[in-house]
Amino acid sequence: MKAALNYALLIFKGNKSIFTSILLVAFAGFGIIFYLTNSNTLSILSEKNGFDTAKNYITAVQLAERTYFESSPILAILFPILNLIILQKIIYNPIEFTLPLSTKDRFFGIIIFCSLVFLINLIFIVLCNYIIQFYFQFNYLDLAMEGYDKLGYLYTKIPENSILYNANINLDVLKYSFIFFLFLPVYLVGILYFRKYSRLISILIFIAYVYLSSLVMEHLWAGGFTQFINNEAYVKAYPYVLGSIAAIFAYISFYYLLKEKEVH
Repeated sequence: MKAALNYALLIFKGNKSIFTSILLVAFAGFGIIFYLTNSNTLSILSEKNGFDTAKNYITAVQLAERTYFESSPILAILFPILNLIILQKIIYNPIEFTLPLSTKDRFFGIIIFCSLVFLINLIFIVLCNYIIQFYFQFNYLDLAMEGYDKLGYLYTKIPENSILYNANINLDVLKYSFIFFLFLPVYLVGILYFRKYSRLISILIFIAYVYLSSLVMEHLWAGGFTQFINNEAYVKAYPYVLGSIAAIFAYISFYYLLKEKEVH
């Protein structure tokens, strides 16, 4: 395992722009998606008037009713995959296949590298959600609490899923981000199996995998069997169990593809 860790770190050290590239993609993506999905929230911000207290109360209460950044869990899965597609040539470098590494060490080294890319994106998204919460609470939390009282919203509290408590979405980010590791082997198999247009093919495979999975869940599982099962926990866990089994087979396929690519 030490050799695998050293191999993963070697990939990072050999390409000093990796960390910057990951952060740039995450920063640009987070900003664009936040802007597109929260345009109404941002438009409310422009309505704040330093001299009109009543209007500011209305603005703050309207903000308190806006939901937190619900796209965050999806971004925790999407961003590392996007990063890995961009960094594909770094992951699959034929020259590095001449290094004296066992298939097992190379396999785990690549998985560790991908996990580090995932972890950087995850930390970035979590921190951004805290920054958004800090900004809104610093500027609007007290005003919103006063506004509920002044505007007659008696016994009304700020919702837990309010943009003012944006960091609450981080619970879902941490809960669902592991789905990335169910999609990861599909990408890894794609870049090894397809030499030409592997980026495009990997993207198409990923899209097809997501589409077929949702199709099966909607029409086969959710529509056909859940009506006979009363255990809600089982209904929720079953798709992830199936996905995990499929991912394990994909990881095994990736391992043997690595073995075939080795230069002896």
